[in-house]
Amino acid sequence: MKFVDASGAVVDIYQHLNNVYDQQYMEHKDSVGFYNCFKGLMDRSLNNEVYSFISVKAHNNEYFFSKTPLMNMLDYASSNNIPVWAPVKLLEFLKAKDQATFSNLSYTNEQLSFKIKSSITHSNQLACMVPYLFNEKKINEVTINGIRQSIFLKHVKGFDYLFLTVKPGNDYDVVVTYLK
Repeated sequence: MKFVDASGAVVDIYQHLNNVYDQQYMEHKDSVGFYNCFKGLMDRSLNNEVYSFISVKAHNNEYFFSKTPLMNMLDYASSNNIPVWAPVKLLEFLKAKDQATFSNLSYTNEQLSFKIKSSITHSNQLACMVPYLFNEKKINEVTINGIRQSIFLKHVKGFDYLFLTVKPGNDYDVVVTYLK
């Protein structure tokens, strides 16, 4: 099934998995369950490192049922700083992410250097993860295009990583310096 844009024109995007679907909850008049399905998936993604994007399907002609849980879903996503995207924006982001490449990867003199090339623009940033510890050394400094960056660490799947974020549509030279 293809999607349409706001004007009704067919968009060349096919539907993907709907993680949260109103039909089963509507049939049992369970609007709280509809919301809790979404909340459970989001909490699992945020708290248990089961990272995912969550797709919600709600019938427009059943808005009387889904309005309240949908508004609660939007509020919950917003309160957790999670973006909410229409299918076209998701596709644009996935294209920008998938098109990004790493090259000139080198590790010499305690410096990891590489180039990130991303020619497709998108309004959201792309992130890459670099191990915080390598050969018993910790990250001391990070530069992108020669400009020193703040170090943002996150614990993922039992390890600490530096998260680098870049704006898609540009090329970047990255240097990560490790010290004992």
